[in-house]
Amino acid sequence: MSAKAEQAHTASLDGCRELTDGTTADTTVYRCQYHWSFQGHPRQEERDAKKLYTDGHTLRVVMDPATGSLVDTGLSKFVQSTVVAGFITCGSLCVLGLALAAAPQWLHRIHSAPQAAVRSARG
Repeated sequence: MSAKAEQAHTASLDGCRELTDGTTADTTVYRCQYHWSFQGHPRQEERDAKKLYTDGHTLRVVMDPATGSLVDTGLSKFVQSTVVAGFITCGSLCVLGLALAAAPQWLHRIHSAPQAAVRSARG
């Protein structure tokens, strides 16, 4: 979807909470329940938040006008696209590595096949 098709929309937040993994203070994540409407129907979704907002706080969010879903922007979108690109690159390199590892065997068979045919014809 093109960025031009995405629309800014207002969502209200509630139920925000702080999540930690228990190892360091640097791993604090905030999650909130986002509420907005799409085509007259209420929608809600739990999502990450930048900080611990009070109930009723409103934010501008980006919405897909075709589905009414909130669109990830910023760092999370960058990280997701980078991870996907990494998996694709890794998979491609694995396939290339397997092909290169098998190439000497294929070349030996191709080179040996005509010689074996000549020997059996003389035979």
